[in-house]
Amino acid sequence: MKELAVYDTTAMLRTTIDGMRGIAIRALRRMYLPNRKMFCWCIRRGVEGDRVEGESRRYTAITLTGLAAQQNNVDEQIFTDATSHDVCGRLLSDVDEVTNMGDVSLTLWAAGMLGHGEAKKALNRLRTLDPVNGQHPTVEVAWALTAMSIAPEVVSDTRLADAIAERLLNSYSEKASLFPHWPKGAAPSGLRAHVTCFADWVYPVQALSHYHRLTGNARAIETARAAAKRMCNELQGPAGQWWWHFDART
Repeated sequence: MKELAVYDTTAMLRTTIDGMRGIAIRALRRMYLPNRKMFCWCIRRGVEGDRVEGESRRYTAITLTGLAAQQNNVDEQIFTDATSHDVCGRLLSDVDEVTNMGDVSLTLWAAGMLGHGEAKKALNRLRTLDPVNGQHPTVEVAWALTAMSIAPEVVSDTRLADAIAERLLNSYSEKASLFPHWPKGAAPSGLRAHVTCFADWVYPVQALSHYHRLTGNARAIETARAAAKRMCNELQGPAGQWWWHFDART
């Protein structure tokens, strides 16, 4: 009888992840803009070669959250003249001028994870933009809740976190087990209000999970689990894919 090869799936997965991680580090090194202490919007391939385009406060903050979670410091592999802490300080230096709540929330998230001493600048700006009653999409409200829940030892406002969580929970559709693109009280477009997207599912589930870990709120984790079950058990395609848009009513 021919012997079957036995594969160590854990080792194979680890190898794959390490390879992807290496690609990410090399790409981020190319995308960093030393003169701005920011990351670019994208690298565009052209007939004359690759070139960086624009700069993105949002992508810079997202990069910092990823770097903050690394077990080994990889700053020296990406930055030539700075550290993650320095780049975060760049974002915080003018955060009080930022009008997009998503960018402010991601900055607060990164500052919390990095333990930045000026993280409260982003928290104060977040309060001003009013995540509880303002006209902000669900994704940005979810980012705000995660930012408030991820590092309470750095930034903490229990009352605000509770109110943001309540807004997300009250927007959840139990019939569809989905979140709308705009939370209750913020639907500037009637044509778009019921059309939810994949991101409108991912980030509230993530935010409510972090909030539950912080507070033990049972409703938060029950809602997160129900939404995750709906998407993973019922709405995933046969090839493992998800569609981008869904009807939040059904």
